[in-house]
Amino acid sequence: MRIPRAFFDGTASPGDVLELSAREAIHIVRVLRRRVGDRVVLVSHSGDIFDAEIIEAVEGPPLVVKVRVARRADADLPPIRPWTLGLALVKSDAFELALRMASELGMLRVTALITCRSIVRPREGLQGFEKKAERWRSIAEDAAKQCGRGAPLEIAGPLTFDSFVRDSVCAKRWIAIPSGPVRLSEIVGAGSELPESEFLLGPEGGFTPREVARAREAAFEPLGLPTPVLRTPTAVALIAALGVLGQGRF
Repeated sequence: MRIPRAFFDGTASPGDVLELSAREAIHIVRVLRRRVGDRVVLVSHSGDIFDAEIIEAVEGPPLVVKVRVARRADADLPPIRPWTLGLALVKSDAFELALRMASELGMLRVTALITCRSIVRPREGLQGFEKKAERWRSIAEDAAKQCGRGAPLEIAGPLTFDSFVRDSVCAKRWIAIPSGPVRLSEIVGAGSELPESEFLLGPEGGFTPREVARAREAAFEPLGLPTPVLRTPTAVALIAALGVLGQGRF
């Protein structure tokens, strides 16, 4: 029987007793039907992994689940690649699938972007996305558990296109546009270590000429994909998969 995984904030040491978050408690006890005495793998949001045992499960309400940390665990985790993605907001199902693809294929971070042609926009300013951002983080954690990665995919934003481009500091920067050259070998690099890279992916209508020009001014290089027109999740999966192949292992 597969040992369930649960994420937690902060740090831990052998012997510590931790109370799981409400979301993790529900998943472990009510969904997976684990009970006192069962093992759990604890993963911190920084990627530390521990073996633990459930020592208390009180149905409540509220449901309270406590675990005792047994020891630090050694795990051969799939690598998380130093690749980040500025992803224009699209319809929720496509955006959420894109997050899963980025998580399962080992990308480091996705930042949601509001672009000129974004269909999805907050009704109450950027604060209107708080609930959406919470759901995105939950999706990232679920995907991390599913694929066995350590720290979950980092979720940031939403940010405006201009603020994201202005603050980018990655060594290599790419903006995906249909007319761009296909430069896949340059993305992967020549050495065994993948270069730290940042990618911009636009909404269904693509980036505007002004946005492309603004990105070029900020040192983003144009990037074409082998298939010029792709749905957002497919484009994310294609770029992330290049990192998997370039690193030579998953």
